[in-house]
Amino acid sequence: MEDLPGVHPPKQKRSRETFEKLVSAAQDLILERGVAATTVHAIIDRAEVGVGAFYARFDGREALMGYMRERFWSEATGGWDEFLDPARWRHAPASGVITGFVRILVVWNDQHASMQRAYLVDALRHEDRDVLARMAELDNVIADRVTALLFERVDQIGHPKPVTATRLATLQLLATLRSRNLFATEELEEGIGSNALIEELTRAFLSYLEIR
Repeated sequence: MEDLPGVHPPKQKRSRETFEKLVSAAQDLILERGVAATTVHAIIDRAEVGVGAFYARFDGREALMGYMRERFWSEATGGWDEFLDPARWRHAPASGVITGFVRILVVWNDQHASMQRAYLVDALRHEDRDVLARMAELDNVIADRVTALLFERVDQIGHPKPVTATRLATLQLLATLRSRNLFATEELEEGIGSNALIEELTRAFLSYLEIR
């Protein structure tokens, strides 16, 4: 994070406070308006800092947006690394791993839906391959972790190609939730609640891998 171009991490306490004010203001504005409408003027106005304070920390708007995206995806990757640590699931059967994973994934997506949607819409609008690549990287980290956990329980999987099936099921699950995040709006009926979604996605995952 410290090596991102155009970003000058603070060293003193007061500078760190200003830095976090700018980041917090940018995050709130992205959630409210989307990435494209989040301007430098709006950020410094919301953070209540001067223009000089902004440019002391970031070379410009794109540097801050790059930092915001990287911070979001880095925190997400770290969180999933911790949640899917094999030690956490040492005594769980394959069905328990899948049930727990699907539940926390749906909850996590509900909590971060607005931010993911903002970044995805902006990436698709501007053909930002860096953002799309970062999303794909996170998906593959999660898929790798889930596959490794279930490979240790391969005797409980009835599918003839357990590794391929696990990766496919995981990536399909991620794609389903991302589509839900992208198209769900306050004006549209949700159609299916989170609890029902967890139940049905878990059932589909277990059924595809032929796990009782």
